[in-house]
Amino acid sequence: MARGGKRDGAGRKPGAVNKATQQSRKAISESGLTPLQYLLSVMRDENSEQSERVDAAHKAAPYVHAKLSSVDVRSSDGSMTPKGLDASGISTAALREIMGAMSDKSPDTDES
Repeated sequence: MARGGKRDGAGRKPGAVNKATQQSRKAISESGLTPLQYLLSVMRDENSEQSERVDAAHKAAPYVHAKLSSVDVRSSDGSMTPKGLDASGISTAALREIMGAMSDKSPDTDES
């Protein structure tokens, strides 16, 4: 008989809630109006003052809309440009080639 280790189907399923959470959600839904529903009703009430409506919308927003996460835009070397590009977006290899071609040419002299 095998013992220990991971077993298929064992443990709580993803998204499952415990009994206490189930009971509290049931009690809230049976009581009538949830706090979020109340905030949304205040926000939608055109007879309420604008400041109250804005405050209700502000407080209800996190429960309705996901908060955006921040993204680090720096490259591995700490610069703000992707690896292999300079600030103008030209690849560093192409830039070296252009600069090399320019240095190979002799400067134009004005023979007027």
